[in-house]
Amino acid sequence: MDATPQVPTSQERAAAAVSHLAVLFTGPGLLAPLLVWNGMRGKSRFASFQALQALGFQTLQGLVTALVLLVFVAVGGVWFAVITLTAPEQISTTGLYALGIPLGLAGVLMLAYTLLGVAAGAACALGKEFRYPWLGARLTAFLRPAEGWDEDHEDRWVAANAHLSVMVPFYGLLVPLLAWAFQKERRWLRFHALQALIYQLAGLVISAALLAAQIAAVAFPLLLILPESGVLSDLSAATYRMALIPFFIVVGLVALAILVYPIYGTLPLVAAYRLVRGGDYHYPWIGKRIHARILSSDPNSDE
Repeated sequence: MDATPQVPTSQERAAAAVSHLAVLFTGPGLLAPLLVWNGMRGKSRFASFQALQALGFQTLQGLVTALVLLVFVAVGGVWFAVITLTAPEQISTTGLYALGIPLGLAGVLMLAYTLLGVAAGAACALGKEFRYPWLGARLTAFLRPAEGWDEDHEDRWVAANAHLSVMVPFYGLLVPLLAWAFQKERRWLRFHALQALIYQLAGLVISAALLAAQIAAVAFPLLLILPESGVLSDLSAATYRMALIPFFIVVGLVALAILVYPIYGTLPLVAAYRLVRGGDYHYPWIGKRIHARILSSDPNSDE
């Protein structure tokens, strides 16, 4: 890619603007910067950079949202606990403020986050270079445009976002899926996209299975004791206790999942950090098997 800055064409400006404006569609919007980057890679530095920047901005939105909600809900919970202990007569009013104010502030912050993406889209539509605070300067340094643009670092950036997209429920699958489908010549990128995709799919399947089991475990004992079911009169205490066993098993599994989930969310963060720092990462069990399969399918691969 030519290192000399050039005035972007109308097509390049439109593509870059769409990449940023897709932030208005939280989740599905991840599709736009990936498609733009795939189409403009090696053709337009302006559009490629803006698409990569928009991809990182939208992927981080899931992480920022989770952190903001966690902080504000924690603050609201502490506030509610303090008022409960010191002025219990104000619990009803305090409960409304303790949850409403933090959630309202979180909503305002996320609105500001979205408006920043809209501003980026407007700037690109006018042909202006746009840099997000903090993110833009770091991505510029990472891609090293003054040295002719580092395509390997492009791969690393997309691979890191494929891992980070786990923070965007369900729609985060779009990032590793499209990176794996489109970049057929970039085997290292495809490896990371594939392991991120399988990792996220495994998490979704397990979550769905736990949810279904939880619903069934709660519904079954309730069905047994409903008066209109006609079962209660013929149901012994021992039989009813046996019917509750699946309920407690599922409750235990859900409790275990709650404890494990922070680890599930942390591993992609570790993977993304190691990739942008020039290292590599394999998920436990999944990564090694995917890596071995890639090597067995192509012994000459540099994976």
